[in-house]
Amino acid sequence: MLKELGRGEQPSAPIFCKTTFWVRIYDLSMVARNQNTIALISSKIGDLVEVDQMSLEGFSRSVHVKINIDLQRPLKKAYI
Repeated sequence: MLKELGRGEQPSAPIFCKTTFWVRIYDLSMVARNQNTIALISSKIGDLVEVDQMSLEGFSRSVHVKINIDLQRPLKKAYI
């Protein structure tokens, strides 16, 4: 869990409070597989970084998303 140092930031005192995870969102209907719905669901977990476009193709009912998650909040299983 590394992060880039900003200008003037000392490497001796970095604060690691966010990291990026790939998350799978299950049971999405074909109608719900659009950017707005995926962004809304992802925002419940963290900050959306990227949607795996390959997971949108085909007939799978799941989508892979890359999300920045705040490590200071507890991780939990989410049912929306």
